[in-house]
Amino acid sequence: MLSLRIIRYEEKLKRLSEGLSKSRVKKDLQTVNRVLGNLAKEFSGVFHYYTITVQDNSLIKQPNSPIEVVRIDFERDEKVCSKLTLPEVYSLKTNDLTLSAEQILRQFIRLTERESVFCFLTFELGLRFIFHFS
Repeated sequence: MLSLRIIRYEEKLKRLSEGLSKSRVKKDLQTVNRVLGNLAKEFSGVFHYYTITVQDNSLIKQPNSPIEVVRIDFERDEKVCSKLTLPEVYSLKTNDLTLSAEQILRQFIRLTERESVFCFLTFELGLRFIFHFS
């Protein structure tokens, strides 16, 4: 599942790319680079997962005309994108040195599943535990 920030970042990149085909839109290289830099600031946790290619008309332009951007391509690199595939990074510590890394991870997953069931019982169903004192 993609996060909302990734979806918004891709939408803004698509809007920027589609805007190049419209008239009365500034297409010079400096403006487009500034907009891409502003997007990188706004989406600082997401932008480094993407490879953005800017194609300009520098090979076919007239001598005195400014360099204009013709096309913007972007691609998400899933291999680099470890934060998207593994949303959280955990450091698990134990004092039981006989357990392997896989066993520790399995116990942690079981613990988180039990915690989610407990949260479901208390919040969604409205159940409260009764503590009896003697």
